[in-house]
Amino acid sequence: MQIEHLVRAGAFDELDDNRARLFSATETILRRAQALAEEKDSGQIGLFGGADRPEPLRLPQIPDWPPLERIGFEADAIGFHLTAHPLDAYAQSLRRLGATPCAQVDARAQAGVTRMKLAGSVVAIKERITRTGSRMAWVRLSDTSGSCEVTLFSEVLSRSRDLVANDQRLLVTVDLRQEGEALRITAQDVTSLDEAAASAGAAMRIWLRETAAVPHIHEVLSREGGGKGRVILMPQLGTAQCVEIALPGGFNVTPRLAQALKLLPGVDQVEEL
Repeated sequence: MQIEHLVRAGAFDELDDNRARLFSATETILRRAQALAEEKDSGQIGLFGGADRPEPLRLPQIPDWPPLERIGFEADAIGFHLTAHPLDAYAQSLRRLGATPCAQVDARAQAGVTRMKLAGSVVAIKERITRTGSRMAWVRLSDTSGSCEVTLFSEVLSRSRDLVANDQRLLVTVDLRQEGEALRITAQDVTSLDEAAASAGAAMRIWLRETAAVPHIHEVLSREGGGKGRVILMPQLGTAQCVEIALPGGFNVTPRLAQALKLLPGVDQVEEL
């Protein structure tokens, strides 16, 4: 439905910035709009009150979509990311992984760099069959600084086929080669950015407003599985007191996990270290 695409694109954020709530209530909103239009045309006052003071619309009380889902739906609706970029949440991870921003690729190539790591969200894919019958692809990656096109020859493409899709977030090891005035960026290895971030051994502090959040945190951490990252709980003991509790074991610490934890009731703040 057109109204659902408009909700995903953020067209009604001024009315209610909880897009998940508006999306789930699209049928209710349409029925109300139709009923009000029919009342106006008939000149009668119906169950919803007068034309100047309609009864407030009751929307479901549900949490908004996590930020990464929210901007993903936004891109699906209008074709690009408008209010934020998927890699905004990965700033700490990108520094830890040593990823080069797309806007700096040309300058680094001119400085003599021949290999680097790029991270980005896939925004376009072009494939063709070569003379030998194998497949190759050109994948455009977008980050917060801009975008760049990476060539994937058949061997790398076959290894990363499941990863190379629109809106997927990737970490790509590339070789740089100047060919006349053009710079060719060729992929040597492709991995999921979430997996790379988790393997980097990041840490996370979770500030608790209520200890009742602990079971919900346990559920989310169990769902994400184990990893190399550390998780530290910071329960508030008083107005100015807190204590650090390092959870035993390793966890799959990623920006996606951080955003899921931020939405839990009783969680005040999540800080990536």
